[in-house]
Amino acid sequence: MDTHLINVDSGKKVPFSDFAWHRRLIIIKYIGEGMWILSEATWILLIPQVCIPSSFLALVLISAAAALDFKESTQLGVWFPSAMQAFWLFWNSVWMLDEVFWDEPDQQTPWAQTPMFGTHEKRYAVIQEYCKKGFFLAPALWLAAVLLEVLRGIKARMYSRHCWQSNVRELLCHSGYIAMWSSTDGFWACGYLWAANASVVVTILMILASTVEQSSDGLSLQADRSDGVWILWTLSNLTWIYLELYFKDLVIVRYLASLVCFASLLLLAMSWEHFQQREEHEATACDDLASALNKQDALSTLK
Repeated sequence: MDTHLINVDSGKKVPFSDFAWHRRLIIIKYIGEGMWILSEATWILLIPQVCIPSSFLALVLISAAAALDFKESTQLGVWFPSAMQAFWLFWNSVWMLDEVFWDEPDQQTPWAQTPMFGTHEKRYAVIQEYCKKGFFLAPALWLAAVLLEVLRGIKARMYSRHCWQSNVRELLCHSGYIAMWSSTDGFWACGYLWAANASVVVTILMILASTVEQSSDGLSLQADRSDGVWILWTLSNLTWIYLELYFKDLVIVRYLASLVCFASLLLLAMSWEHFQQREEHEATACDDLASALNKQDALSTLK
């Protein structure tokens, strides 16, 4: 009995166990992303009874996905994007707890569920300072990872140029927009409206750049619904930034920001097939990349 399945993207046979492994990983990432968007939509509305547990579930699932990616391959281009997501989500969750626990909104919501433990602006400010450092550390780690891979490619003379370029591209495209979004949160936490605006624009451009693929006909944009989810989600954050830094927590703007965020969640719910195809394609590319890199490392050791 043949225990292999044909990968529709590459045409290669893959073990059934590997197929089941990737499918579980995709489901974990899909649910984790949904929980993350739900947590942000309800955080905008200051409903801690929903945003806290959904944020916790998102952190657990996305951290688990990052650990599974690392278990699959220790190559930076394979596990670093998921690790970046988990790192950013950790600081995002800390900031959320800080706000719903101790920060009083300038204009209270009709349901008035926050602050849960009374107003403590000094405590809020101290924790927010740590969050700022965490948000700006993410792009610094991303740049360090890219530079490390570039130096590795330059030093290893027998290193396959194609493999090296693929690994750098994975880091640039699939970690870059996460790093930029984290820096957006950092500028936001610092109260820098226009810097946050610029960072949002760069984030959206990098989301689109991550969908560009090389073919015999040249470069082509392969954006789908799953990319639309991230773009809508980014725009909801932009509205949220204006809510806090410009409109001083005006309730109608809060509703608008949450509406855009819920729209991205709805789009994600309608995009399972696109999400699955994208993750399977990236998993295949990562498997090929990891295999090629391991071969090059083995050759380097022999020589």
